[in-house]
Amino acid sequence: MAGVDGGNATANGSIRIAAPLAISSSSFAPAAGSAFSGTLVATGGTTPVTWAIASGSLPTGLSLNGTTGGISGTATVTGSFPVVIRATDSAQPVRRTVTRTVTITVAFAKSSPANNAKLARTTSTTLAWYAFSGAVGYRYCLTTSTKACTNWLTPSGGTLATSTAVTVAAGTTYYWQVVAFAGPVANASTPTMAANGGTWWAFRR
Repeated sequence: MAGVDGGNATANGSIRIAAPLAISSSSFAPAAGSAFSGTLVATGGTTPVTWAIASGSLPTGLSLNGTTGGISGTATVTGSFPVVIRATDSAQPVRRTVTRTVTITVAFAKSSPANNAKLARTTSTTLAWYAFSGAVGYRYCLTTSTKACTNWLTPSGGTLATSTAVTVAAGTTYYWQVVAFAGPVANASTPTMAANGGTWWAFRR
């Protein structure tokens, strides 16, 4: 029979009480543009446990399954997203609810051309990257010599554009990088965030 606080009474009259409900998951780190699947984990309480977002929001492209606690999808925006998750168990007569802040971190990243890509015959291409949450602007650099730059440029579509058109020449290897700013875009040598952890990408025309 049912016991106190969702516990169970045994045949000899003793009562077994479930451990307190808790959320053990604290963070996930999906990669932008790649399919992701992770599962929130609860300990204690009385199963089944249901899940919901109490406040905040998941990165665009990801969703929460309220039945399984699964977080899945393909993130199309980067940055750090603290989300307050609520778990509710099935204890009777009163269900127990707990919340915990779970941080989803999607690293700022370039999108295309892919690293070491070989482009088809063309005189131009588009450099693209994933939006960085909170960014007030971007600067990019395209070079044919070294993976370093002193001439950071504004994207052709404007400061907040997440792509830019560039001219390319046949038989040439290019290196490129993009940086994001969460504060004034005044000094490209001190950005808030460099894509792909600062790793430059290359492509060849």
